[in-house]
Amino acid sequence: AAPPRRRAGFLTRFAVLCGRGFRELIRDPGVIMVRLAMYAMLSALIGAMYANVGDDKDQESVVARVSVLFYVAAFMVFMSVAVLPFVMLQRDVFVKERMNGHYGVMEYVLARFVVAVPGVALLAIVTTLLVVFPAKLNGPVIYGLDLFVSLLVAEGFMSLVAACVPHYIIGIALAAGIFGFHMLCEGFFKVKSEIPDYLK
Repeated sequence: AAPPRRRAGFLTRFAVLCGRGFRELIRDPGVIMVRLAMYAMLSALIGAMYANVGDDKDQESVVARVSVLFYVAAFMVFMSVAVLPFVMLQRDVFVKERMNGHYGVMEYVLARFVVAVPGVALLAIVTTLLVVFPAKLNGPVIYGLDLFVSLLVAEGFMSLVAACVPHYIIGIALAAGIFGFHMLCEGFFKVKSEIPDYLK
């Protein structure tokens, strides 16, 4: 009888999954390019609409800055629902390969995170360049890092939703509702001290 095949180590499985993820992105660049085009067009429009807001202290400038900060953070994060169908397409492959013992959950999740980072960073950089500089807002690095982390968390949340729902339409509806709840409670529409305690 042939000797049993030895399973590859954690790092080998992780590296193979990362390589496969990057190859899928290269083979099907539409996944990131459609989002990049959408984010870029919307960011250019926001940059043009809020051009030269700057750091004036008058009421109109303060309201404009709050509006642009909220809209970019909320809407760009909200648009992470667009990744849900792609994540769910890969779910069946993951389930099959995991059941066959090719790899575990940990290396799959870590590999997906590593593969997502460059695309999310690109989205955050393009959005920051097209919004912060035309609007003459302060702190482009902090703004970009905040948006980057927010998008990463949103993508991770969409992966969690994809693991919990049977169909992507249900997932999009569920995620949209949760994102909407968070938008309402962020403190832009109502200051934190006025939000009821049970919603904080």
